[in-house]
Amino acid sequence: FAFEPAQVDAEAGVITFATTNTGSEPHELAFLPGGGDVPFTDEGEPDEDALADAGAFELEAYGPGRDCNATYELDPGTYTLFCIVEAPDGETHYEKGMRGTLEVR
Repeated sequence: FAFEPAQVDAEAGVITFATTNTGSEPHELAFLPGGGDVPFTDEGEPDEDALADAGAFELEAYGPGRDCNATYELDPGTYTLFCIVEAPDGETHYEKGMRGTLEVR
Protein backbone atom coordinates (compact mmCIF):
# COMPACT_ATOMS: atom_id res chain seq x y z
CA PHE A 1 0.00 0.00 0.00
CA ALA A 2 1.56 3.28 -1.13
CA PHE A 3 1.04 6.50 -3.01
CA GLU A 4 3.15 6.93 -6.12
CA PRO A 5 4.86 9.32 -5.88
CA ALA A 6 4.97 9.57 -2.07
CA GLN A 7 6.41 13.11 -2.18
CA VAL A 8 4.60 15.75 -4.24
CA ASP A 9 5.56 19.41 -4.74
CA ALA A 10 3.15 21.97 -6.14
CA GLU A 11 2.62 25.70 -6.48
CA ALA A 12 -0.04 27.29 -4.26
CA GLY A 13 -3.42 27.93 -5.84
CA VAL A 14 -5.81 25.69 -7.73
CA ILE A 15 -4.41 22.15 -8.01
CA THR A 16 -6.02 19.17 -9.71
CA PHE A 17 -5.10 15.70 -8.49
CA ALA A 18 -5.59 12.98 -11.12
CA THR A 19 -5.51 9.57 -9.46
CA THR A 20 -5.80 5.96 -10.54
CA ASN A 21 -6.52 3.11 -8.14
CA THR A 22 -4.21 0.33 -9.33
CA GLY A 23 -4.83 -1.78 -6.22
CA SER A 24 -7.37 -4.47 -5.45
CA GLU A 25 -9.22 -2.54 -2.71
CA PRO A 26 -10.96 0.85 -2.58
CA HIS A 27 -8.68 3.81 -1.78
CA GLU A 28 -9.08 7.47 -0.89
CA LEU A 29 -6.77 10.45 -1.12
CA ALA A 30 -7.02 12.48 2.07
CA PHE A 31 -5.10 15.61 3.09
CA LEU A 32 -4.02 16.70 6.58
CA PRO A 33 -3.01 20.39 6.61
CA GLY A 34 0.12 21.07 8.64
CA GLY A 35 1.54 17.61 8.00
CA GLY A 36 2.36 15.13 10.73
CA ASP A 37 0.83 11.85 11.78
CA VAL A 38 -2.82 11.02 11.29
CA PRO A 39 -4.50 10.96 14.72
CA PHE A 40 -5.99 7.73 16.06
CA THR A 41 -8.26 7.18 19.06
CA ASP A 42 -7.24 5.15 22.10
CA GLU A 43 -9.18 2.27 20.51
CA GLY A 44 -6.93 2.37 17.44
CA GLU A 45 -9.49 3.87 15.05
CA PRO A 46 -8.81 6.98 12.94
CA ASP A 47 -9.90 9.99 15.02
CA GLU A 48 -12.42 11.55 12.66
CA ASP A 49 -13.18 14.41 15.09
CA ALA A 50 -9.50 15.35 15.40
CA LEU A 51 -9.11 15.13 11.63
CA ALA A 52 -12.10 17.45 11.13
CA ASP A 53 -10.73 19.88 13.74
CA ALA A 54 -7.39 19.90 11.86
CA GLY A 55 -9.16 20.78 8.60
CA ALA A 56 -8.53 17.44 6.89
CA PHE A 57 -10.33 16.87 3.59
CA GLU A 58 -10.51 13.99 1.15
CA LEU A 59 -11.27 12.61 -2.25
CA GLU A 60 -13.78 9.93 -1.21
CA ALA A 61 -12.93 6.26 -1.60
CA TYR A 62 -13.14 4.82 -5.10
CA GLY A 63 -12.83 1.29 -6.34
CA PRO A 64 -10.06 -0.74 -7.96
CA GLY A 65 -9.30 0.15 -11.57
CA ARG A 66 -11.06 3.51 -11.31
CA ASP A 67 -9.72 6.97 -12.08
CA CYS A 68 -10.79 9.85 -9.88
CA ASN A 69 -9.89 13.53 -10.03
CA ALA A 70 -10.35 16.33 -7.53
CA THR A 71 -9.49 20.02 -7.62
CA TYR A 72 -8.70 22.07 -4.55
CA GLU A 73 -7.39 25.57 -3.88
CA LEU A 74 -4.44 25.07 -1.55
CA ASP A 75 -2.40 27.53 0.49
CA PRO A 76 1.35 27.13 0.94
CA GLY A 77 2.35 24.56 3.54
CA THR A 78 2.91 20.91 4.25
CA TYR A 79 0.08 18.39 3.92
CA THR A 80 0.13 14.74 4.91
CA LEU A 81 -1.43 12.56 2.19
CA PHE A 82 -3.14 9.46 3.52
CA CYS A 83 -5.71 6.71 3.01
CA ILE A 84 -7.61 5.46 6.06
CA VAL A 85 -9.76 2.91 4.26
CA GLU A 86 -9.83 -0.22 6.39
CA ALA A 87 -8.33 -3.38 4.90
CA PRO A 88 -10.00 -6.78 5.43
CA ASP A 89 -7.54 -7.52 8.27
CA GLY A 90 -8.77 -4.46 10.22
CA GLU A 91 -5.72 -2.26 9.68
CA THR A 92 -6.08 0.98 7.75
CA HIS A 93 -4.16 1.49 4.53
CA TYR A 94 -2.36 4.34 6.35
CA GLU A 95 -1.07 1.84 8.92
CA LYS A 96 0.10 -0.35 6.02
CA GLY A 97 2.18 2.54 4.61
CA MET A 98 -0.24 4.40 2.35
CA ARG A 99 0.91 7.91 3.23
CA GLY A 100 2.91 10.68 1.68
CA THR A 101 3.71 14.38 1.79
CA LEU A 102 2.52 17.29 -0.31
CA GLU A 103 4.62 20.47 -0.18
CA VAL A 104 2.77 23.50 -1.51
CA ARG A 105 4.99 26.52 -2.19
